[in-house]
Amino acid sequence: MNVLSTRVMLKLYLLTAIAILSLTSLAQACATFKPAGAELFKHVDKHSTVAEVIQGPVEYFNTEQDGYSVGYRPVTSVKMQGSVCHQVYDFDEQQSAYSLFQQAKTFFSARGQTAEFECQGTRCGETTGWQIFFDKSVAGPTENQYYLLSTVGNGSRYLVANMVHVTEFDGRPRMILRSVYDPALYRIPGIPKPQYQSPQAHNIAEVSLLSTVYFDTGSSASDNAEKLSLISEQVKLNGDDKTYVIVGFTDSAGDAITNLELSRMRAHSTMEQLKVRSGLAAQQFIAWGAGEIDGGQQSAGRARRADIYVVQNPS
Repeated sequence: MNVLSTRVMLKLYLLTAIAILSLTSLAQACATFKPAGAELFKHVDKHSTVAEVIQGPVEYFNTEQDGYSVGYRPVTSVKMQGSVCHQVYDFDEQQSAYSLFQQAKTFFSARGQTAEFECQGTRCGETTGWQIFFDKSVAGPTENQYYLLSTVGNGSRYLVANMVHVTEFDGRPRMILRSVYDPALYRIPGIPKPQYQSPQAHNIAEVSLLSTVYFDTGSSASDNAEKLSLISEQVKLNGDDKTYVIVGFTDSAGDAITNLELSRMRAHSTMEQLKVRSGLAAQQFIAWGAGEIDGGQQSAGRARRADIYVVQNPS
């Protein structure tokens, strides 16, 4: 084989390797919830986009409103800027739409996410509406559909939004999973990151650590009133164009599940203190429990804490 042929073969090998790696990363981009027996039917991956998070049934409207034309649209929804991964899975006849829906609820709940909205059957609206508005792959009768919105956020500003729509037709379930991630996640330690290839390629929101409060062993209430007052004054001065993400932690002593709940309680108690003292709206705060920190990484006293991050709201 001559030098030219060798170079051509090497180039082809590198291109093939890059393509395989890209496909592998693409498949992992939405690696959130995938039950056994799932067959990937469709995959769409977008970055730096604006997605609509559906917070209610999809119904038909005879009037134009809020930028919508006449037709099907959600009763309530909110726009979210970030990275979107949209997948459609088909399952064999041994599974049911109801069991998949319950598995999704359990999966996201175990990861500290909030079931913001859920519906079943006719309460979700007609499947025709979901097919037109959400995804043309929606199939099956209205009575056999389920929808779940699971989030990390505060009802208006989300860091994570997982929309799960499940139907059953011809005895086979189909699940549509649309996951939306705020790129600010990449700069907030303790919150699970989506497995995208290059966060640097996205428009990441400005994020900074404002302050930290510490807790006694087993306690979810900080007794440092003076520090909380100072933090609240700064929050108040910053105004209403920012979101405050409070992430709670514990040390590694004790049971991991108990520590996860304690970390959530620390984040929520800190958030409530800041809301009351600053007088700002609840929509400007997000609380997240990150669980325990390995004592080998830092002292137990510094692990028992809640970090307060400032996130610039999308313009």
